[in-house]
Amino acid sequence: MDSALRERRAAAAGNGLAPSISPAPAARNPTAPKPLTARDRGRPRPPVSPAARPLAQPRDGRGFYSPPGVERKYAGTTKSGFAGLVAARPDLPNVLHEYAHRLQATVPGLDGRFQALHRARTAGDPVEALYPDTPGETGRRDKYIEAYSGREYTRRGGALEVLAMAFRQLLADPPDDRPNGQPSPYRQLLSDDPEMAALAIGLLMRYDPDP
Repeated sequence: MDSALRERRAAAAGNGLAPSISPAPAARNPTAPKPLTARDRGRPRPPVSPAARPLAQPRDGRGFYSPPGVERKYAGTTKSGFAGLVAARPDLPNVLHEYAHRLQATVPGLDGRFQALHRARTAGDPVEALYPDTPGETGRRDKYIEAYSGREYTRRGGALEVLAMAFRQLLADPPDDRPNGQPSPYRQLLSDDPEMAALAIGLLMRYDPDP
């Protein structure tokens, strides 16, 4: 040991000071991913398993949501036992729309509020094709600012697009009018369907599934 170091330790002991001790390095979490080294950064990363992807690519250009436990044949594999699979185009309105279906399937009671309003507003209305070029998409139009909001799924739980469309129009659609001069769905929702806007905003701000 060098003499200068011995003198400093002796002085610290004489002043009643404990010698400085460096803390032991924290134990590394064995499950944490190893940090990338300069050597690793140049290597291609291993592919992510399709089962681990929370957001998949849409099929035929359209997004979809598979609820928990539902099998869906997708990209050559059968996915089952998931907490839910969201597939969407890389644009905010579509991503938010499909994620709203995730909330619909997992937040108790949330969708029931939208279903109740839909039933009340469309009581006695006929089921009809919502668009001429897609006769398979049927429902009740009501006064929704976009007819797709009234789409009904007879074998899957009713008017499942009401919630998703309302949240998309409120949160993801830009407030500015569209280039073709049409008002944005956001502005239309607030001005033409204040009842739906109030329900969507109220549930986003105050809904508690377990009060």
